[in-house]
Amino acid sequence: MKPLCEQKLLTCPCCGQIRTAKEHRYFTNTVLDKYYTNEQGEYYLNEQGEKVACVYWAHPKRGNSAWACDECLQDGRAIKANPMRQNFCDFQPHFAYFNRIANCRDCTKSFVFSKEEQYYWFEKLGLQVQAKQVRCHACRAVKKQKDRLAFLLSNADYSDSAKVEETVGLGIKRHQYQQAKHFLAVGKRKYKKKSTTYKWLEKLEAAVEKAENVSDIREN
Repeated sequence: MKPLCEQKLLTCPCCGQIRTAKEHRYFTNTVLDKYYTNEQGEYYLNEQGEKVACVYWAHPKRGNSAWACDECLQDGRAIKANPMRQNFCDFQPHFAYFNRIANCRDCTKSFVFSKEEQYYWFEKLGLQVQAKQVRCHACRAVKKQKDRLAFLLSNADYSDSAKVEETVGLGIKRHQYQQAKHFLAVGKRKYKKKSTTYKWLEKLEAAVEKAENVSDIREN
């Protein structure tokens, strides 16, 4: 059976250089030649005859496949990908991973979606191959804190001291002092004023007040 990808001049999507047949052997020989088309030429089949991809997806030009030339792979600018470990259906699989530049949805700053993180996403976590990183690391951390705080506030458990302190700590870190104080005020109503838990909640409340005052002084 003939190879699925004719060995032509191809532009490497990693380095952007035009590569000859000798310079993209891994892609054409090692990756694409492992798959075969059916009689109609509509799908890539593995050796067991299972459909693994549409011909259009894996075409290096028409399908905009993620692959890399031999030099990029050897120099470490890209790492090899295994399509058989990936979760794809309506989108082409990855044949290589390389750093991609994207703009953060929240702060709009550019950031790097690293090749290592792509490998982890698509071959370890099994995310869909069309998934994209839309936030930078800093904004991801902020969103994670925001989501965690929202979860803790909506599932308040005052009997769990660790979660209470985590809730207050996140409220202070995110400058959501009113939410933290309201959370503690609700908790105080559940205990007697002379109880140890009530006094502990009062101390946390004082810590929130102090943090809020410091924040106001800095802003002024």
